[in-house]
Formats: sequence, structure tokens, C-alpha cells
Amino acid sequence: MADTRKNGRGARLEWLNRLWLDVRYAARTLAKKPGFAAVAIMTLALGIGANTAIFSVVHAVLLAPLPYKDSARIVRIYSGNEAFKGFSMGVPLGDAAQIQKAVHALEGLAVYDPSDRNLTGEGEPQSVETCRVSSNFFDFLGSGPAIGRFFAEGEHTPGADRVAVIGDALWRTRFGSDPHAIGKSVRLDGIDYTIVGVTRPGFEFPTRDTKIWLPLAPTPKEAADHDMHSHQVLSRLRGGATIPQATEELKDLAARIERENKNGFGGWTLFAVNLQQNTVERIRPALLILLGAVTLVLLIACANVANLLLTRGWERHKEMALRAALGASRWRIARLLLTESVLLAVVGGLLGLALADWGVEAFRKLAPAGTPRIASVHPDWMMAAFALACAVVVGILFGILPALQASRWDPNAALKETGTSSSPGRQRLRDSLAVLEIALALPLLVGSALLVRSFSSLVHSPTGFRMDHLITMSMDLSQTSYPESQHERMALFARRVLEEARAVAGVEDAAVSSTVPLSGSMMVSAGLQLEGEPETKQGAGNIKTDSVSPSYFKTMGIPILRGRAFTDQDDAKAEQVVIVNETMAREFWKGSDPFGKRLANGDQHGLAYYQVVGVAADVRDVNLSNSPKAALYYPAAQSPGHHVSLLVRAKQDPEKLVSALRERVWSVDKDQPITGIQTMEAMVAQSVAQPRFRTVLLGTFAALGTVLALIGIYGVVSYAVSMRTREIGVRVAMGAQRNDVLGLVVSHGLVIAGVGVAIGIAAALALTRFLASLLYGVTARDPWTFAIASVVLTAAAMAACIVPAARATRVDPLVALRHE
Repeated sequence: MADTRKNGRGARLEWLNRLWLDVRYAARTLAKKPGFAAVAIMTLALGIGANTAIFSVVHAVLLAPLPYKDSARIVRIYSGNEAFKGFSMGVPLGDAAQIQKAVHALEGLAVYDPSDRNLTGEGEPQSVETCRVSSNFFDFLGSGPAIGRFFAEGEHTPGADRVAVIGDALWRTRFGSDPHAIGKSVRLDGIDYTIVGVTRPGFEFPTRDTKIWLPLAPTPKEAADHDMHSHQVLSRLRGGATIPQATEELKDLAARIERENKNGFGGWTLFAVNLQQNTVERIRPALLILLGAVTLVLLIACANVANLLLTRGWERHKEMALRAALGASRWRIARLLLTESVLLAVVGGLLGLALADWGVEAFRKLAPAGTPRIASVHPDWMMAAFALACAVVVGILFGILPALQASRWDPNAALKETGTSSSPGRQRLRDSLAVLEIALALPLLVGSALLVRSFSSLVHSPTGFRMDHLITMSMDLSQTSYPESQHERMALFARRVLEEARAVAGVEDAAVSSTVPLSGSMMVSAGLQLEGEPETKQGAGNIKTDSVSPSYFKTMGIPILRGRAFTDQDDAKAEQVVIVNETMAREFWKGSDPFGKRLANGDQHGLAYYQVVGVAADVRDVNLSNSPKAALYYPAAQSPGHHVSLLVRAKQDPEKLVSALRERVWSVDKDQPITGIQTMEAMVAQSVAQPRFRTVLLGTFAALGTVLALIGIYGVVSYAVSMRTREIGVRVAMGAQRNDVLGLVVSHGLVIAGVGVAIGIAAALALTRFLASLLYGVTARDPWTFAIASVVLTAAAMAACIVPAARATRVDPLVALRHE
């Protein structure tokens, strides 16, 4: 037994020694050809680096588990209604209380209610994201405090809830990381909350911008409510349970609650979604497409280096033939060449790792605001492991063909061979690899062109309003200072802010509204009825609502197509009126004129009637890619709200007015935070930030893949010219003209490009369908895009053939015929 173990160790040591000798020989051989080694390593570094960077992003954003206890089993529960198609809404507290009892597929329940509040005290007032949470919220997520404690059970009752947990970032910036911050207070909406704890660094739920957590302390009436769909609910799947099972039970529960709660607005259901998938669903398609794109780039790089190795293998065929003649086995020769290719790949992988490190940091900095889990994207050991594994795999992948070819050479024929000719079979193999590169590059080029055309259509789509010289800023009024019951106080604030803004020098006009186009938010209406129709209008929940001042349409440059705009006489004492947009007029009145007609908005608890006094032109609401929705405008004086947006059109540069406008707002309310200060042009640019980002990334990878493919064609054609030097010399000696030689060489490249483009079109037709959900104004199989990409790639391939073709025309027949 001891001898067996000794023999086994000896065999392993002998194998490692042979491997080390092969590595040393491969390194010396590559050092003798620094140009070849540099080109191969750089090509691999680009392919491996791009793949490693995107894999790191995909792993951190899509694959890595969320940093919460049993995160894979956590689900988020939403409510939905056919009247609000496309919207997932919160859950009433009364429904949440029954979920834990009635849904057996779920265990545990945590409730939270995010909102913005006004933080005042030291320095300028600021708006901060806060979150009211149930007593088990932090325990459910498996988080503990960094210092202090979380909420006690008794602090979740009205009157005992004036305590707060602050985030690590706020603790560091506002309290200077003071460990004695526990016991101090923060003032939110005019109310002091005592700090009892600080979260650990990195705790970012529900969003990375959440700064303060407060106890959720509902009154008995609120706790039993079944109509306010505003609270967010988390639960956890029981062992063996699935999301479809949980959703089925939730639907049954929702139906039962609706039967028992006949006074509410009907049609609601409940459903569950995986928390991680829900968090990253907006960015998942784009990341997977980018991952596919860099995989194509890596395959092009592998084909390119394989072609280089085939060329280099032919230059060394006599060396390999001599080794075979001296007794080296086919496996020994193949292993030697595979060692060389893997060594190239590992060195390329190390350089690619450095490029990936830079790429990941660049991704973090350039990714648009709101990209989910972006904070978790950073270089780590997984990135290094992936780069190393990728290097070894691609080293074997691109090295196996040259190694197999070299191992099959006939030693006798190779040693007798003279001249520079290469067998047709070997040339066809190199041509095939070049064809593969073109075929892989075309889907990249087509996909990039589709995104470019889509982005161009997006940014040039009509917004419905004037963007120039327009700036906006938002204010969320405190529920304490401006209670829901005091509409007059809210309306007075909006009116005074508007008066102060108009008094600023350089202001052409100003308006207030409850929402801003393209801000990513909208208010929706439910329970709409047209006068004379007995039933609620279907689809009413998809109506965008906005409360605007009389000057809104003029300030925004939105035409009134029929009727009139609001006036100062449309106040709380006047008849209630509304303005509808073109889409609503067309969809709800079916071509008849809505001017002068009445509609009711509300539910079974009460209907309010409004007269239509005007029809406004359509405006893009949430983003440029969505068609205008039906919209309903109320006078701000009749329907004031807690969110007030100030829109100012300046005579010149609107950004120069920011300081004066802020001072004017604070002259109305010194404790009012101001957020979202930006020009409308910047807001439009921000609304297309995600499409721009993915277009630039895919375009970069397409350019990289195309360049590598063109280098591959250049190498193949150039090598073919060198192998056919004697033939070209004979042709010239027999009277061939310069154009004949030029056509001979260029036609070779064009055949490669033509076959590659034909195969690439078929591949692109199959692959670009995955882009369909990301496109706007162009289809995934747009023929013009395919045609232009094919022509561009073919023309570039022809250009890559020009240099070797020109070199072929300068062949001296006498020198060529004497060449061995």
C-alpha cells in the first residue's frame, strides 16, 4: 500500500514536471515572436475583459442573493385591478392582517409604508425618504442595529411612536458618526422623533435612499381598512411552497374580502412575486442582452487567435514534423501546442482582469440613477475566478484546432516539403474561421444599429410641450403643517409660491402642478362615469390626473384645442370643472365633442361631478416610449394636493434663477424643502438615460467585435497572399495586369465576407427578437437596418483586403519564381 501511494505521488510529480517544462518552452517560444504574442494577448484581453466585467455586473445584480435572511424565499405581495392595467399597487392594512392567517403557503409578514418627509432643524430643510415599518420588519429581514436598538413592541401604537431609527449614511453626515447620537432627535414634518438606533452600513431597504425608519402605528380604523392600497407587504414562502400556490390562495382571499366588504371599489386581487426578481425586473433584459453580446465578442476573439495559431502552426510545421520523427506522439505535440495557447489565454486573462476592474468601476459611475443593486457591483474574488476560468476554457477552445491539425501532419511529407504553398484544406479552415467571425459580428452590428435607431426615434418623438428655457422644482407639503382637511391652506401655499416666482426678474411665466411630465410619476383616477351612462367606464384607472394652475398650459406650451384653459375664477367656490386631453376625448366620447359635457369621478362612497371646459393636446406622461394616456386636468384651486411642482419659463438661462426662486419659496414657508431642481431638457435626457446607456454599451461591443472580425479577414487574406506569392508571380509573368491581381485578392475577401454576412443575417434574425422589448419606433427585423449593417460590414471587409491586395500587385515575378 505504501509503495502504491509512493508510486502515485511520483507519477503526479513527474506529470507536474513535464507540464512545467512545457510551460517554460511555450514561454520561450512566444518570447521569440513578441509581435504575434502581443496581438494574440491583446485580442484575448479585450474579449475576456469585456466578458468578465459584464459577468460581474450580472452576478452582482441578477444572481447574487439579496442581503436578507432567507432572501430566496421572500416574496412581495401586491394588489391589482383590471381598472389599473399595468399597475401593481400596495395592500390595505386590513387585507395584510388576514394574509398571515389565511394563506398557508406563506409564513411571516412584514409591512412597510415608504414616504418622503421634511427634515428640518440644522441647515437647510431637506426632503428625506422615510419608511414606517411593522414591529418585526428588521427581524424579518435579518438585520440588527449598528448601535442602539430597533423598535420595541409598545412603540407601534399611536402616541408612543415618536421614535426613529436612522440610516448609517445620515448618522455619518448629520451626526458626524457620533456614538452618542442615540437619544437625540430628528424633526420630521414639524414633529420631533427620538433616535433609538442606527442601521448597519449597507442596509438599504426599501431603497438605497431611505434615511429614516419610523414605527408603523395605525389606528384601529386604519388597521381594519380594505380600501387604501398604499402599504407594502413582504412574506416568505413556506418550505416546498411555490409562488403560484401562494398567488392562488391570495386570489381566493381577495375574493372573500371583496364579498365581505361590499362598500369598496371592486375588482381587486392579490398576488405574490419573488422579491429579487421584482427588484431587478426592469434591468434584467438589458443585462442579459449585454451578456450575450460580450459572449459573441469573446467567440470572435477566439476565432481570431485560432487563425493566428493556424498560421503560426504552418510556419512551425517542420519543427513539429521533426519532433514526430524523433518519437513524439500525437498527444505530446497537441499537448505542447495546447499549453502554448492556454498560456496565451492566461496572460490575456490577467490583462483582461485589469480591464474588467476598470470596466466595472466605469459601469458603476456611468449607470443611470435608479439602476437596481448598483451599489453591490464591485470587483471581487468571483470576478478573478471567472477571468481565470474563462482564460483556461477559451485557451483550450481556440487552441484545440491548431493542436489537432499539427498532430496529424505526416513527418515525411512535411520534411520533404519546400516553398511557401499551403494545402487547400488548411486554407479552407482559416477561411471558415474568418467566415465565423463575420457571422458573429453581424448580429452585434445589427443589434447595435437597431438600438441606435430606436434611441433616435425616442429622443425625437414629440413631447407635446416646449422644453426650452423651462425649469422645475418640487415641494412635498408636510401633513402636519398642511393637513388633508385644510385644502384652503394647501391652495394658498401654491398660489403664494406662484406669485413670488413671477416676481423674480428674468421669469417669463410660471405655473404649478401636482405632477411633471416625464418625471416618472403619475396620479391615476378610478371610478369614472360619463353623464348619462349608468356604469363605471372600463379602463378608468389608467387615466392620468393632474391639478394645475390656470397658467399651466401657456407656461408648458400645451395647446388648448377646444374650449378654454382654466382661469382664476375656477376656484373652490366656483362650479367644478376639468380639461381632458385628446386621447381621453377620443377614447371615452368616441368621436363626439366632450366640450360642455359632464363626468363624475369617485366611487360608491360618493361621486363628484365636473364639467368639461376644454380639450388639451396630448403630452407624454411617464416616459417618451409610452404613448400618451388619457389625461384629466383639475384646477389647482379646486383640487390642491400635498405635492406641488413649480414650473418656470425663463427669458434666458433658467438655471440662473434657481437661487432666487429658492429664496422666494422659503419666504412663503422657511421650513419647506425643495427637491428635483432641474431644467426640462435635463429631465427629458434623464428619462432616456437607460436606453442611452445600453445603446452605448452594445454599440461599444459591436464596434469591438467588428474590428476583431476585420482583423481576422485581413490576417486570412494577407496570409493567403503570402502563400500564393509564386502563383501571383506566374500570373504577372504571363501578362496579368494590376487590376487582375487586385481583383483576385479582393474577391477572396469578398467571398469570405459574403458567406459570413449570409450566415450572420440568419443568426441576427434569430437573436434580435430578444431586443424587441427594448425597441421603440423600429421592429426587431427591420429590413433597412439589416441591409445597412450588411453593406457596412461587407464594405469594411473589402477595405480590410485593400492592403494585402495592394501588396500582391507589387510582387516581382522574378523574385517570386525564385522564392522557396
